[in-house]
Amino acid sequence: MKRHTLIWGLGLLIPTFPSLAMDAPDDSLSSPATVNLETPFTTSPRAVALHLGFRFLEGPESIAFSSVTLRYGISGNFEGALRGSIGATRDTPVTAGGVISHGGNDLEIFGKYALQQSKRTNLAVLAGVSFPSTPAQNRAVATIGASASLLINDRMMLFLNPRTTLQDKNAIVGIGVGTETRIAGKLSLVGDWTGITSGLNTRDTANGNKIRRDIWGAALRWKTRSDSSIVSLDLGYGNGTGSTTGFSLTPGLAGSSGFYIALAVRR
Repeated sequence: MKRHTLIWGLGLLIPTFPSLAMDAPDDSLSSPATVNLETPFTTSPRAVALHLGFRFLEGPESIAFSSVTLRYGISGNFEGALRGSIGATRDTPVTAGGVISHGGNDLEIFGKYALQQSKRTNLAVLAGVSFPSTPAQNRAVATIGASASLLINDRMMLFLNPRTTLQDKNAIVGIGVGTETRIAGKLSLVGDWTGITSGLNTRDTANGNKIRRDIWGAALRWKTRSDSSIVSLDLGYGNGTGSTTGFSLTPGLAGSSGFYIALAVRR
């Protein structure tokens, strides 16, 4: 958590130092996602975006999760997307006896519709269906959410992303906040935190009881633009388990966190 606080602090302090002010590069802050959050930006019409992510969570989770997201711009303000998160399934002993089964896979189909698009503020809504295959859930689940952004200056943008998975008897609701802050040239700092306001999204390794834990992540993002594509590379750290709505609301077991790397291409 100390690493989390330090990275967030740097992201908030950078814009206050005049010596770091720079002309804005060609590539913008309008990425489709942070580490764990959806942003309100949609893929351009007839364009395709691909995102590959890998999360290497330490013990007691001890699972490497991989994620893939494929987006297609249907119109100027609507995109359809398919994304999945994949991980092994493990049994972790409980101090009081028994085991906790965790990990697994999730596949989600969703659409994102932009209600407002402007240079300073943007707003979108999301809806989809998830098909989890995990020890905790193996039935189709509806997912809904919203996302908003606010451009503070030419180097910093803030995000808000409330979202939920509507599984029976344990709907999980999270409210995420995040930022992308340009440090220099093509390099920016991305960070987010999601507070869980309803539902139980993990288990206590002492007694096996269901509990609630928040999700966070931060990364350095390098981004470059050409006439036909935008490519970005993330290197960061966090406790989220994947990019689907359900996995983005699921932390590593017992506070597990780990390194995160992602590659994204938009054409």
